[in-house]
Amino acid sequence: MSTSVRRTCPVCHRLARPRNRFCAAHGNRLSRYGDPAAVPLTYRTHVTRRYGRWIADGYRRLHDHPAMQAGRELAERCLNYTYVPDPNAVRVRAWTEAARMVQTLRDAGVTPEQLMLRVAELFAVFEMEPSRCRNRAAEDMALGKAVMHLVQWRGSGQGQSKTTALAVAAHVREHLGAWAIAFVRKLNADQGALNDVKRRAATFD
Repeated sequence: MSTSVRRTCPVCHRLARPRNRFCAAHGNRLSRYGDPAAVPLTYRTHVTRRYGRWIADGYRRLHDHPAMQAGRELAERCLNYTYVPDPNAVRVRAWTEAARMVQTLRDAGVTPEQLMLRVAELFAVFEMEPSRCRNRAAEDMALGKAVMHLVQWRGSGQGQSKTTALAVAAHVREHLGAWAIAFVRKLNADQGALNDVKRRAATFD
């Protein structure tokens, strides 16, 4: 007669849930945030307070730069995406989820500029605080949820599942990921140059 031994959660060493690697708390964090040890990345209390003004000021300053014009074109393409059924495709759920969500964004009047600002704020977190989201899945959960919450949601959160968040994140990264990381790094470089001028201005040795 064999006996089964319950495993312990690798994060906190409490008993894991049956047929699961993690305890209930860390299993829920894995499902909600993409990592069992992730700290929730709340847009209002963390992202926009730290990076909202910095990103918005940089957007206004570089508004007419060719890279920004191309970014707006990509944002328009991102928002105007519709899924055309393909009988030869095997896995289409992510595409249909992304199409459904960008339709919701369009219906709510979300503009390409709003989408660009929101995406850039999240990429600023990923670039400036690499330990905040512990892996790509955690980043995608944060990015997808932040984009979805450009819409004012009501009720119990129906339509905002993990699958939808990851699908939205993949769709947004495909269109705006390269632009967002280049934009954030440009702002960092400009900030470094300004800080150097301030240091030289304060030195009379």
